[in-house]
Amino acid sequence: MATFTAHVLIGRTHPNHDGILPTHTILLSENSRAALVLVPFDVWGDDEFQPDLPTSRRIVWIPHPDYIVDDLMLQVGVHVLRESEAIAQAKTIVDDIVTADNVDLSDLTADDRKMLSAACHTVKDFPKLVVTVLTGSTLLRSVARFENYSMDIEVCTVAYQRLYSPWTKQFRIVGDLTGIQNI
Repeated sequence: MATFTAHVLIGRTHPNHDGILPTHTILLSENSRAALVLVPFDVWGDDEFQPDLPTSRRIVWIPHPDYIVDDLMLQVGVHVLRESEAIAQAKTIVDDIVTADNVDLSDLTADDRKMLSAACHTVKDFPKLVVTVLTGSTLLRSVARFENYSMDIEVCTVAYQRLYSPWTKQFRIVGDLTGIQNI
């Protein structure tokens, strides 16, 4: 069974304070290979807030392990923003990228990948991202690639961890909650 090693909230910022008004999430599932699972949601569940949900279904992309950030940003550009240039470029490489529920991007050529990344680097209206990266996630090795894109972003890594091992029957603790509280 695959586990989720990263979580990305996608939404809008509030003009007066921090936080996010989320419309979508991407979960990074990892096991034998990674998968980016895009899921829209209406967090409010009522008529008070009705975000434009251009993607109303779950979409799974298989990213290249070294370009997870770029593939994630392309997924946002194509399915959340519906960015016309990114879609046009993507369709020349993967014909059904907009309509397919499952897309494998792991074996794109270097030229194709460069073309898709370039289309997303020029997007100025990316939504805010809040990226939570857990220990051991392959996203950690390429997280700096987010700097290549223009958007509001918060990246959260593990500052405290307490995990129980059924084999040793002990907890392993890394970090300090007091230090976090005093920031």
